[in-house]
Amino acid sequence: MTAAPLLLVERNAHRVAGHHHAALIALARQARAEGRQVVVAAPGGITADTGQAVEAAGAVIVTGAGGEPVGAVLLGAGLLLSGLSHVAVRLTASRRWPRPIRRWPHQLMLASRCLAEAAALRAGAGACVRARPVALVLTAAEGLHTLTGALSGVAHLRFVHEVDTTEDGLLRLLGAAARRHSPAVIALCPTASVQAEIRARFPYLDTRIVAFALADPDAYICDAERAAARSQLGVADGERVLCLVGGWWAHKDIATVERALTLATRPLHLLAAGSPMNTTVLQRINALPHVMLHVQHRELPAAHLRAVYAASDAAIVARTPTAGKESGLVADAANHGVALLVSTPDADLAARLRGRPWARVLRVGDAAELAAALDGPLPARPQPGAAVELGLMSPAAALARFAAIAHDITERTR
Repeated sequence: MTAAPLLLVERNAHRVAGHHHAALIALARQARAEGRQVVVAAPGGITADTGQAVEAAGAVIVTGAGGEPVGAVLLGAGLLLSGLSHVAVRLTASRRWPRPIRRWPHQLMLASRCLAEAAALRAGAGACVRARPVALVLTAAEGLHTLTGALSGVAHLRFVHEVDTTEDGLLRLLGAAARRHSPAVIALCPTASVQAEIRARFPYLDTRIVAFALADPDAYICDAERAAARSQLGVADGERVLCLVGGWWAHKDIATVERALTLATRPLHLLAAGSPMNTTVLQRINALPHVMLHVQHRELPAAHLRAVYAASDAAIVARTPTAGKESGLVADAANHGVALLVSTPDADLAARLRGRPWARVLRVGDAAELAAALDGPLPARPQPGAAVELGLMSPAAALARFAAIAHDITERTR
């Protein structure tokens, strides 16, 4: 092999799904096709379907610390901090505690993620046949970037998808102590909004805007598969099926979706799939006379998620006015061939979607407009190739981009 090995680190591989699952597999396959050794480092383990797919692509999977002694210490400390964080969240949940104390659990979790990533980088690099792989952390913590580089000793790219937690005093000191390692780390930001947040907090850190979601022509769902999925669900011909996919995180505007469903009048099936969800809201939606609710309240394997998309006429993507992260759901819809009803504050994404026959761009927070879309004619299904038209990179183009950026690190750290 002449090309540098590819090291992919996925801290959440034990529950990865959707476009993260697809990207991991697609990059592994592409790297193998280019003659690269592929190593997937999953410190918390890996789901069966993802593991089987990357192994079929020729990847070596390293779980835990991979037998690397220093990595084992880092991972053990990370697991300890993670456990303490979960306990501290419960103990400090009351608003009576001062805000700095309520933030401590999240500081512990941020440190825990840093240690897990460093352990995985060390373990993965040790499994590579050459000393300097193209190392990419697919789901990186939003802080302690250079400390991860210092503890791992591995130059790497790190995808920062969003900024939920920021460093307080002690973690800022730890991060500052490792600042001299910043030339060996580049943060990849999927949107300009995320890049602006990272630059504001880490002005010394090199950042690049690179879309994470990939075009996947093999994901497109044919009519026969759609018919089978709808039959399995018990949906009659002509009945309308919408899906609401993914956990109800803070950037999801579930309140607007609920109001829109209340205002709508046309009978429809709603597939709510993912975790976490608000069971009280689900009960209110289920009580609506014109909504037939189907709930899969759990992390979905790739095959189950595909069945949800296959049964759906359109996907609802509703985001809050402050949501800045990339929408993997939009990428999923384009790849799988599912129409979109989308509200997003991302001006670039909205501009790319406007005029597409398979997407309707709605005003953020406008329940009446979403209700009208639910009652009216839905957009057409995307044709194969819609993801490329949307600007998503192919796995080959993405891997070439990562290799070029990694080369920048090599040049400045010689």
